[in-house]
Amino acid sequence: MKDILNQLLNTYNNYRGTGKLLALFLVSVLIIYLLKKKDRPGAAGLFVLSPVSGIGYASSLIFGTLKEKRIRPVYSIIVCCLVVIMLMLSGQFVFSQDDHYTAENVFHVKEDVKRTAEILMRLDGEKRVVAAPQISPYIGTLCYGRVDMLYDHPANGDPDKLEGEARYVYDQLMMSTPDEGRLVRTIRSKGYNYLIYDSSANYFELPLEEYGYELVAREGDIMVYRDRTGESR
Repeated sequence: MKDILNQLLNTYNNYRGTGKLLALFLVSVLIIYLLKKKDRPGAAGLFVLSPVSGIGYASSLIFGTLKEKRIRPVYSIIVCCLVVIMLMLSGQFVFSQDDHYTAENVFHVKEDVKRTAEILMRLDGEKRVVAAPQISPYIGTLCYGRVDMLYDHPANGDPDKLEGEARYVYDQLMMSTPDEGRLVRTIRSKGYNYLIYDSSANYFELPLEEYGYELVAREGDIMVYRDRTGESR
């Protein structure tokens, strides 16, 4: 149930704000109906076929009516306030400043991911790596030929191309709270000795140290753990 609620919350966070245009369009349709209901509905109906034209037409009706003084100015002010309130309640902007960052290298890879790859390549010993799906393709590219990845990026970007334990690990690391006990056993059974994940996206109820892992690097929210039990070597 917790995972379902987290998925619903993530979906809301990803799509909230997209109702701004819809809210304004619905208000515009209401305005057009109230101001043009005595006229022939056909011409007004053409404008509501498109949100942009509907909003533009409703705006012109408000200011045109105000100019002609067919209704008192206070009513126009109320309608305008209603539009503003609807916009304020309909969510945040679809795009925000947080969605954009300056590329710090030619690969357009975030700096903390790039530094994680550099640290990984400097570590001694065999490096067989399991990384969270949002990190794995970059690690696989930046460390090409120097680490063994359980998966770096599914063929054609389709995770259904993954099979068996690889698909299980992929699915678990896509969840906010993986089944860490079974996840660790699966990774060890495949012989992988490094686990990299994003602590802002994945939460483990027990510290990985409880399973014999050692934190060897941290870059921002990216955690790099090495298996110290010897079972994976």
